[in-house]
Amino acid sequence: MTGASQQQTNAVPQNLESPRPEAASPTVEACPPLDGSGIGSRFLLEQAPTFDLLSQLRSATSEVHEKLDKGVAINIEIQRRIRGTDGGETASSTLERRQQEYRETYRIYLLSILAIERSLESIIDASAMGQSMFRRLEFRPESPVASSLITQDLRDIGVADPEPALKRLNLRNLELDSPAAMAGAQYVRSGSRMGGIVIASIVKENLEFDGAHGARFLNMHGRETRRYFGDYCRGLERFPRCEEECTQAVSAATAVFSAILELQTGVRERLNESGFSRALSATGRAIKSLLVTEER
Repeated sequence: MTGASQQQTNAVPQNLESPRPEAASPTVEACPPLDGSGIGSRFLLEQAPTFDLLSQLRSATSEVHEKLDKGVAINIEIQRRIRGTDGGETASSTLERRQQEYRETYRIYLLSILAIERSLESIIDASAMGQSMFRRLEFRPESPVASSLITQDLRDIGVADPEPALKRLNLRNLELDSPAAMAGAQYVRSGSRMGGIVIASIVKENLEFDGAHGARFLNMHGRETRRYFGDYCRGLERFPRCEEECTQAVSAATAVFSAILELQTGVRERLNESGFSRALSATGRAIKSLLVTEER
C-alpha cells in the first residue's frame, strides 16, 4: 500500500473520531439503515465517507494471496509452460509426456477450483443476502455459473463424474453472514478471473484448449474480463457505509483465501490417480500383447 493510500485508508470520519480522554467510553455509530427509514438510502450513499475498501482488501490479503500463488504446488505447476523455454522445438516424445503430465495437473487444478466455486455459489449466489450484496454493488452475478463451465471442461478431459474426487476435498465452512462479508468473498472470486487470463494462455499453449473446448471456465469473460473486474471494483468503492462493513469484508476475504490455501495445499496427493493410471495402462498393454500372441 502506498503512503497516499495508507493516509486515505487511515482517515477517520469526524463523526467516528475517538472521544477526548475526559469523555466517557467511546461509542461507535452503527451503519445507517438501507431500508428507507429515516434518511433515504440514496442520500446515505451519496453522503457516505470514502473508506477505500479496495485498498484495505488488497493490503490485508496480500500475504495469504502471495502464499497461494507462489507457495502452493498446483498453482505453480499450472503456470508451467511445457515447450522449450528457449523458443526451440521440443522432441515429440518429450512433448507428449509433458502434455500428459500437464493434463493431469490441469485435471487436479480444475477439481480444486470446482470445490471452491460450488461452495461460494451455494453461499452467495443462491442466497437472498447474496442477491442483496449484488444489488448494492450494482454488479450482476455470473451466468452461466463457473461450476457449470468447469464441469464441462472436466468432461472434455475425460472426467465424466467429478463427485468421487470432490469427496476427497474439504473446503472449510465459510461464515459469510452479512452483505459486506459476501462482498469481501466476491473480491476473491472476481479477482481470480484476472489470474485466469494468464492461466488460460498457458493452457492454450500447452494443451490447445480454449473457450470453446477444455478451457471454458478460464475464458468465461473473454476479452471482457478486465471490464468485469473493473465493474466490481467500482461497485466496491460505493459499497461500505461504515468501518464495520469494511472490517466484515476484509475478514471474509482473508478467510476465503485461507480456506482455498488449505484446500489446495497437498491437493495433488489427495487426487493423484497417476499411479493407478499407470497400473491400468500396464495391464492393458499386457492384455493386448496376450491377445496378439494368441492370434498368432
